Amino acid sequence: MSISCCGRRPRGTSHAPGLRSCHHGSRRRAAEIATPSSGGNRVSRVQARIELSAQLSALVEPHRQRWNPERARRNPAHVTVVYHDEAPLPGLLRDRLAAAVSQLPVFELALGLPRRFLLPAAGVFLEVTDPAGAIARLREQVLREPFHPRTAFGLHVTILHPDYAHRMPEAWPELSQLRPSGSMQVAEISLIGPSNEPIERFPFSERSG
Repeated sequence: MSISCCGRRPRGTSHAPGLRSCHHGSRRRAAEIATPSSGGNRVSRVQARIELSAQLSALVEPHRQRWNPERARRNPAHVTVVYHDEAPLPGLLRDRLAAAVSQLPVFELALGLPRRFLLPAAGVFLEVTDPAGAIARLREQVLREPFHPRTAFGLHVTILHPDYAHRMPEAWPELSQLRPSGSMQVAEISLIGPSNEPIERFPFSERSG
């Protein structure tokens, strides 16, 4: 599997591996990002993510808190579906995401084994599987021109971010033994702003996949 996290690709298995407001003020932020010409680094760093269920978060967060508390404190465990560098026009991303989600049913994601990001990035992630292929279909709809999907992409949950790779010698022996078991029904996808707070949430169709 070839994936990227914040522009980094992971180590292969051979190396051991619609619209609702989220909170007060979200309408203003939604209006802001809906204008691609608004510009600015902060406005354009918008991603589409799936937040882990409470059950899966309970499996993952203790390890994130132990090995990467800096990230865990301000950025809950999640699966990134579209990165900001793939879709640098937030307004267009928002519109395409809303349209794509409205066409897709609720689906399932499951946690997999721990893997290492490729050197020199280092870091640890958990593989995530999407048996129905729903995310691939969503990305195909959203990441049309003028957007450009990453050549290396895969679903994952980061445990130890590559920015903290110096902890790998201590972290990997423990994290490599993780065998998380669990899945979740994905009912919605979130548009996330630069401060890791949801701007909008988009519910998938209620019909079964």
